[in-house]
Amino acid sequence: MVVVKYTLTLFLITCFAFGQSITPVTISFSGLPESVRAGEQFTVVLKADIEKPWHINSDKPHDESLIASKVVAKGEGIRLTNVRYPKPHDVTFSFSDQPVSVFEGVTEIQLSFTVDNAAAAGKQSIEVKLNYQACNDQTCLPPKAASAAFEVAVSANAGSQSGQSSKQETITPNSTKETDTDESLQTYAGASEEQKKGSATD
Repeated sequence: MVVVKYTLTLFLITCFAFGQSITPVTISFSGLPESVRAGEQFTVVLKADIEKPWHINSDKPHDESLIASKVVAKGEGIRLTNVRYPKPHDVTFSFSDQPVSVFEGVTEIQLSFTVDNAAAAGKQSIEVKLNYQACNDQTCLPPKAASAAFEVAVSANAGSQSGQSSKQETITPNSTKETDTDESLQTYAGASEEQKKGSATD
């Protein structure tokens, strides 16, 4: 009994160590925008390259006990607001009585981001992670995450710039009116003095 327990423990440790040394999924990006404005949305395509003979569970596995693939992202002032996963494949494996919903090969996932109105201008880095569990026809690896980052240049919100311009345009006429009013008062005051001198002469 002790020998059986020792053998099982050693087997599990070996499988875990083997799984830790394998990286069956790498990710990259395409369709990156050159620049975005605060308050705008933009879309990026995440490409997950899944090596054969591995596959990863889809975002909606048929079996709730399987670990779903999920994309998460983190950026300063930039939020991941929508993820569009591709249509998965239903594949039958020896370890399952029913078809398994999986992603295989090169898988493209569409990511939509929203830039906050108060996002700082300049280059911002966004880290993206694809959480997944890879399996082949015989075994499954421990859950892992493939990560990568990209940069995007954020410029000031166009609305705030136009708002500043409109404020300046509003201030200019007011200052002009004040100048015109001062000149009119001076002219009127000068005319009054001349009228007084004329009356004194008469």
